[in-house]
Amino acid sequence: MKKSLLLLCLLTASLAMVAKDNIKVKVISEDTRKPVSYADIQVEYADTIINYKSDRKGKLSFTPSSFPLTVTAHAEGMERVTFAYMAMPSKSLKIEMTPDPSAPRVRPKLRVDWSTATPRRLRSTFVVRHNAKKLLK
Repeated sequence: MKKSLLLLCLLTASLAMVAKDNIKVKVISEDTRKPVSYADIQVEYADTIINYKSDRKGKLSFTPSSFPLTVTAHAEGMERVTFAYMAMPSKSLKIEMTPDPSAPRVRPKLRVDWSTATPRRLRSTFVVRHNAKKLLK
């Protein structure tokens, strides 16, 4: 009985130590300081690569399995950022991403073609056309 209780205590303590090594990451834009939604985060260990994706608030968390590790972040319209860690960084990690100057900044404006959109069609499909003239200017 005492051995099983001791084993249970050791197991609980080891699980608590593993949970402490969880790294919380927040991905933000360097110029606006706003979260970068759905950024691709790649964590590379000596022989393993694990891919993560931040949530809509730019947050994610992971537990590193070994060190050194390399963290690479990329998002649409942002430049790729890479960091290398030889040891455990702080419990929270902030990744600041710079907007990519070569990425297009203009979103296409959409308009409804009401001549082909009948009430029945509006319920089933929403007819949309890109306003190409404004995009080319």
